[in-house]
Amino acid sequence: MSRLHLNEQEMQDLIKLSKEEGFPCELTEEVMTILAKNVADDSFQLYGEYKDRQLASIGAISIFLVFPCHDSPSGLIGHISGVYTSTKFRHHGLSAAIVDQLIAAGREAGCDYVCLDSTADELYRNAGFIHAPENETRMWHPL
Repeated sequence: MSRLHLNEQEMQDLIKLSKEEGFPCELTEEVMTILAKNVADDSFQLYGEYKDRQLASIGAISIFLVFPCHDSPSGLIGHISGVYTSTKFRHHGLSAAIVDQLIAAGREAGCDYVCLDSTADELYRNAGFIHAPENETRMWHPL
């Protein structure tokens, strides 16, 4: 598993992966330009795993500052998004490994917790996430 910096090859690999059915969004050249710009800033981190020389799994974490409060005294929060594993490589633990890496990145950045919006409950529960009481799809993981 490695942090992606979106060089030309990684961009093409990600675009190819995004064409699979079930990928969360369409990655156009315009979107890739925006992603590449934001990856240069540590506040947006993209991680990927290659298998058989192809990008098999990805995930991202955005680190941002909110007004400090009781559940986030530092004000730093990580938001996980875009976790996806190619259908060809599912059931090999890649998504779980990506989520673990994203949690570690949030911890390293000094976040008080990481959160996400998802209905893939089992994957995230196994990683220690719990449902926020006010929202069925919002889950968070205190760090």
